[in-house]
Amino acid sequence: MGDRVEELLGELTLDEKVSLLGGEDWWHIPAVPRLGIGSVKVSDGPAGVRGAEHSGGPHSASFPCGTALAATWDVELIERVGAALAAELDSKGAHVILAPTVNLHRSPLAGRSFECFSEDPFLSARLAVAYINGVQRSGKGATVKHLVANDSEHERMTISSEVPERALRELYLLPFEAAVREAGVWCVMTAYNRVAGTYCSESTDLITDILRDEWGFDGLVMSDWYGTHSTAPATLAGLDLEMPGPPENRGPALRAAVDSGEVPTSVLDDRVRAVLQLAARAGVLEAGAAERPTERYDHDLGRIALLREAAASGIVLLQNDPVDGRPVLPLVGTALDRVAVIGPTAALPSIEGGGSAHVSAPYAVSPVEGLAAALPGVEVVHEPGASIRRGATTIDTTWAATEGGRPGLSVRYFAGDEPAGSPVRDEVVTSSLFRWFPGLDPAGPGAPWSVEVTADFTAAFDGLHTFSVRSADRVRLWVSDEVADAWSPEPGERGTVSVAVELRAGESVPLRLHTARVDQGPDVWGQVDMRVLEPVPGDLADRAVAAASAADVAVVVVGLDSSWETEGRDRTDLSLPGGQVDLVRRVVAANPRTVVVVNAGAPVEMGWVDDVPAVLQAWYLGQETGNALADVLLGVVDAGGRLPTTIPHHLADIPAQAHYPGADGQVHYGEGLLVGYRGFDELGIDARYPFGHGLSYTAFEHGAVSLSTPTVGPGGTVEVSLPVTNVGGRAGDQVVQVYVSDVEASVPRPPKELKGFVRLHLEPAETGVASVTLDERSFAFWDPEAHGWTAEPGEFEVLVGTSATEIVGRASLRWEAPAS
Repeated sequence: MGDRVEELLGELTLDEKVSLLGGEDWWHIPAVPRLGIGSVKVSDGPAGVRGAEHSGGPHSASFPCGTALAATWDVELIERVGAALAAELDSKGAHVILAPTVNLHRSPLAGRSFECFSEDPFLSARLAVAYINGVQRSGKGATVKHLVANDSEHERMTISSEVPERALRELYLLPFEAAVREAGVWCVMTAYNRVAGTYCSESTDLITDILRDEWGFDGLVMSDWYGTHSTAPATLAGLDLEMPGPPENRGPALRAAVDSGEVPTSVLDDRVRAVLQLAARAGVLEAGAAERPTERYDHDLGRIALLREAAASGIVLLQNDPVDGRPVLPLVGTALDRVAVIGPTAALPSIEGGGSAHVSAPYAVSPVEGLAAALPGVEVVHEPGASIRRGATTIDTTWAATEGGRPGLSVRYFAGDEPAGSPVRDEVVTSSLFRWFPGLDPAGPGAPWSVEVTADFTAAFDGLHTFSVRSADRVRLWVSDEVADAWSPEPGERGTVSVAVELRAGESVPLRLHTARVDQGPDVWGQVDMRVLEPVPGDLADRAVAAASAADVAVVVVGLDSSWETEGRDRTDLSLPGGQVDLVRRVVAANPRTVVVVNAGAPVEMGWVDDVPAVLQAWYLGQETGNALADVLLGVVDAGGRLPTTIPHHLADIPAQAHYPGADGQVHYGEGLLVGYRGFDELGIDARYPFGHGLSYTAFEHGAVSLSTPTVGPGGTVEVSLPVTNVGGRAGDQVVQVYVSDVEASVPRPPKELKGFVRLHLEPAETGVASVTLDERSFAFWDPEAHGWTAEPGEFEVLVGTSATEIVGRASLRWEAPAS
């Protein structure tokens, strides 16, 4: 492969070399047909593979979000998820997924927390390696992102993350290091933000000194989309590829920089070599001008079963107190006549966060549907109880997991600037938010095109419904016979048209939308946002309480959705919006046998939990949400998930919060190493639920901790073992966590740090042994003066637990200095 890359490098013209260093369009790296070099296609992740289109196109399987995957603490499962994502890449004709996201949960307010694995760098690293291995052992590529300290959405394109060197090395860079050194990740994506004043995409320290020279990275470094800010500085720093295309800082600008000598030809060749290496790994080095495959959706039953397994494995049982002498969970189906499923996302589930992680799922199983399917003969009733809408919302026709599904929005594309004649393309979509990436030319390259959208809207409640459309393009909207017209705006002018109609609950009304592009430049998005402002009845909670009172058990699904947790915007607090707290309190007062399911990608305040016997943290679980939740509620599988992030009592308890989100263009990481449970430990703060916490439906006994050796030194390892016995009456999962504490540290270190974990599945009366191997890095800290990792001689304590606060065994160990 290397010889062929060098051979091609010598045959490329200067213009061809320059062309390879900027995207061709939103998703493709340019081909060079003259030399048989094909085009590499990338696609968004991490919770699925969307393909080329944000609106329309074939469906894509919707996977659990990053935090839900991390809550499994199961590296074998995550590797299988990676392999399934590789199959999804194949179905979309793509070679590389833009995932995993390994930025840390510094603050739960961060808009993209749900994409990321954990607050802990070791857990993030282990899961990232498994994810990448699963993708790449299947012949596709992964892209670890976003390098680095991209831990909030506040001023995300410009803010400078001021991170102490030890924190940068020991926390924020560690998952990237593992992805490179252990998994051999194909690609790295730089972050939008700056670090120490320099944009990540033009940081020689990050890209060349650390990533390439120190870690030995031999893959491709790409910018985040529109995250390249210069020509020569970024190229000299080591950025290989500007995305998307057509490029702004490469192309003619790069050619001019090479011609002037500002970018040496040797540097240009280094950047091109990385692109050719990726093409070779993707198998397109000899593809030439091969026709690009048509995207498809694979309804693969094995993949769907994996989605359900992964979703269920990440659900965390936070508490399960007895009512009338026995725990509320698991539910016993034979003892139930009526179940009330309550909550604003109980029937229309929140399956994903917002932004680039979005995929167009073929269906989404709601908690109501999942429980109804799992409880034949039991009456399952639903009441929303509250509303979490943020004003007018997109029309989202969530599909059922039943044959035929529910109707969506019919979309027809036409050639020309009026939707007339025969359509050139037809499809059905489930959301009325339309985003068309540059390069979508349904009528042919550069040709004008227009769209007609039709749908039937059915009102859920009585009252005035206001339908609106916001777009920079031409739009007309009909609601039945009422019309709003904005067909001739100036290019770039954005306005809103609306129609208001009175509807009764259950009444349907036809909608029709016409739109045509005004500005179809090669780097111009198209966006049409059609929404409806629905009336919210004042008796929603009363109806829910009545339903709960008449049921054997009430399942209340509360939380957030993609309008609250999304790329581009952070949350402002940890509250549950829309009266959900009051709803929980009223329902549990009406029915003591109440289960609360928190459907959110990051922690929320839970001041109500003392009143509720059973609480589950469910995250964003993807298209199999309802089925996975039913599996856990009914004990078909054990509640085996564990928290990958600390749930605080209050926002102020978060160690980083005093320094969040930043001001005057900078965010100072003043908490240093004290992120997550490290800070809770050091500062003596009690967590609502600690890192690593999670209950099971069975019971376990833990034996004594044993070490393979009481002393260890450079180059050595020590095996930590703990026997675990299932002493309950059903099969279950236990996650054993190994923490290390430096008792004699000469520098400030957190009280303990996670350095190993094992998820065990045990049958009743079965004993298993959790074994973790610790090496030199398990005891080391980053020494800025030595510019390296240092494990100091002295005493260490190995703490083995079932959470950061539940330590079930410990042992002492001495680290010995090397012989002089």
